Amino acid sequence: MLPFRPVMVSNMSDQTTEPPSPQRRPDAILDSSLYPRHYTSYLEQRNTAFFSGPSLRSHFASQLLLYEHLIIPTNDFAIVPAVLLWMGRDAFEEALDSETLVFLRRKGSLMYAGGGLGLNEYKLSDATGKPFDWAARAFWGPFGEAIDIQLQHAQPEMPLGERERLVQKAANQSQTVEYENNDYFVKNVAVGSYTDIRDTPELRSAFMQLAVADGHKPGEPLDMARLPGVEANSLQIVGGPISSLPQFVVQVAEANMDIVLAEFAGGTDIYASRGMDAVLKAKLLRAGLNSSRLEGFIQLLKINSVPDIRPAIESGALTLPQVWKVRQSRRAQLFREWLAKADADSAADLVRLYHESLEQTSLMESLPARIIRYGIITAAGLSHPLVAAGAGLVDTLFTEKYIKGYRPKLMFNELAKLFPSAW
Repeated sequence: MLPFRPVMVSNMSDQTTEPPSPQRRPDAILDSSLYPRHYTSYLEQRNTAFFSGPSLRSHFASQLLLYEHLIIPTNDFAIVPAVLLWMGRDAFEEALDSETLVFLRRKGSLMYAGGGLGLNEYKLSDATGKPFDWAARAFWGPFGEAIDIQLQHAQPEMPLGERERLVQKAANQSQTVEYENNDYFVKNVAVGSYTDIRDTPELRSAFMQLAVADGHKPGEPLDMARLPGVEANSLQIVGGPISSLPQFVVQVAEANMDIVLAEFAGGTDIYASRGMDAVLKAKLLRAGLNSSRLEGFIQLLKINSVPDIRPAIESGALTLPQVWKVRQSRRAQLFREWLAKADADSAADLVRLYHESLEQTSLMESLPARIIRYGIITAAGLSHPLVAAGAGLVDTLFTEKYIKGYRPKLMFNELAKLFPSAW
């Protein structure tokens, strides 16, 4: 075992935080696809398998080009050494200093408890019984300690002074989310998930198939807070394939937790993790809206004869530091501003706005947008939905926005320099 020397971190925001007032942040995205949803068992092995996937690294690179702020949910901060490895030390520090990377910690995990408790959150402590190993300490302990533990185990050769600096910088861009009372969780996650299962045909059908397989007779009522299979003093979580009604409910609750986290972050877009699309698609249909920034971006790459950067990242032809250098250019910054203000309702709208920008440089009017924007987009080669969610979950119109004197084609000219053989 590595000797553990804790790093002291000052001015951290490890505190209870209530959702902010309604606000729209089109320049930010909460990306749950970068969050491994595992529950304390085999943490180190699962993190290694999760973050070693080249497709995750390439997706991360794409998001850096599209958003000013990338907000990543976490429990154990294993994302910190992973991104450090992907980006390299200099680019990683720049990303922290510029608030490009922000970590939003979920202090608890979701469970379904027996005895009528239903959906709830739980948190473990090593005060009694068997002490935590290092991975569990990172998962459940204070987040300054968690970041330090992760860096120490991922890069044991890193000098102490350098580790202290990185821990402090990562902690400065981290925040823990917890509720003052349980009412907010009950309304937005528990009751919201039960309602989604009842009102969404696809979810209701899948739920009833599990119920019939469990011996439930069609037509008999089911109390969502007292589902069979969980005794009064026991609980169920999701750690693999869904095989029970309580596990199904927890999976739906994870989708609603994504929306809650986006609200905590100030009303950001959401890139939902795999398996969450059914819930979010239902919300899209109820809202009558969609949003497709990532799919539109892929189409604009094709229009400009620029290769998709994701395969190049995955093959090693491009590196994250190269993408970061382009991302930090003035042209890339203006492109992100253009995307945020365009706020198109579909990929086709974004392409149309792009073509309009080629014809006029003095003024372009974007589409009116709404504070809530849910969308399910499956672009070529993508398996995760892009979903825009707004704070307050209200249907409020934006005032129209204007973009002056900028041509987004300049950004694609910049990207094309990474692929000299393509031009």
